[in-house]
Amino acid sequence: MIQNDIVLKHLKKKPLTSLEAFKLYGITRLASRIHDLKEAGNKIDGKMIEVRTRYGWTKVKQYKAKK
Repeated sequence: MIQNDIVLKHLKKKPLTSLEAFKLYGITRLASRIHDLKEAGNKIDGKMIEVRTRYGWTKVKQYKAKK
């Protein structure tokens, strides 16, 4: 299964951040996979969320497939 298929399957179930993509699937360039999926006609939303880090809080993009 190629990375685009893995990401799309995950997004249809629940949202995904780049850190989660790396931890779960070893995918290091999630934004590129999202771009590929959008170019292929898939509807994907992204929103900024705050997450806690060891140094405080930061914002990351979380992607979700549109229904």
